[in-house]
Amino acid sequence: MPQLGTWWGLAGAVGYGLGDFCGGLSARRLPPPVATMLVGFAGLVALAAIAVGIGAMVPAADKLLLAAAAGLCGGLGLAALYQAMSTGAMGLVAGLSSAGSVSLALIFGVLIGRSVSPLQLVGMAFAIAAAVLASGIARTPNMAAALRNAGLAALGFAGFLIFIDQAATPDPWWILVVSRAAATAAVAVVVVFTVRRSPARSWGAAVQPVLPLILVGGIADSLGNLFFILSRELLQVGLAAALTGLYPLVTMVAARIFVGESLPRGGAASLALAVAGAILISLGAV
Repeated sequence: MPQLGTWWGLAGAVGYGLGDFCGGLSARRLPPPVATMLVGFAGLVALAAIAVGIGAMVPAADKLLLAAAAGLCGGLGLAALYQAMSTGAMGLVAGLSSAGSVSLALIFGVLIGRSVSPLQLVGMAFAIAAAVLASGIARTPNMAAALRNAGLAALGFAGFLIFIDQAATPDPWWILVVSRAAATAAVAVVVVFTVRRSPARSWGAAVQPVLPLILVGGIADSLGNLFFILSRELLQVGLAAALTGLYPLVTMVAARIFVGESLPRGGAASLALAVAGAILISLGAV
């Protein structure tokens, strides 16, 4: 049922894209680490409920440790992404972090002896071109900081991809739960240091009006995971990843519709290159 797999992949892109938009927007109203922790916790509850509800099998301890390592990297990457989104163009930083992460994961694969297809090399060239073009539009301190944090997010997400690939099991739900739990715990440590400089009472009152964004962000991201898994069960994993890799476009459109955000000059071209690069790298694995 390849057609259904395509729809699941596109649904995954919508889930990830809306999750990033809601999380990034909440990071503009709360300290970014706090927003990251709360969105992560909402997603953790959703994933755990699914795992318990379907009676998912608990994998071996070594797989769970790899999942925790993936979550640690992913959580710190998400914190960097939300920090970037709190000051910069959401669609652009989402696209750059996505392209950067798959490129770095591909480079790691080469270092451990995996082959690279010509299509993946073209995708890497696109990703590098996107980064170079984006660096040319960093004319304000806020945009420069956003792009630096997007780079840090790419590093974190690359670590997530590398470890989660090693942790993969036929029944992935508890892998995802443990990964999200580790991510949320890692960001909670960051929040402890944030609270020391900014007492909880200074941002605690701001949580309630942002709670809908936090809940939607966490649930949407969890649904993105679900839809991606459903897609890769029907399609080759590279094609499923390419479809869900469209999520930065969803983030950009949501930011445009709901907050009227426009990309800086050159931003649209950079985003297009970044998304195309991520898709080509994914398709090269087919």
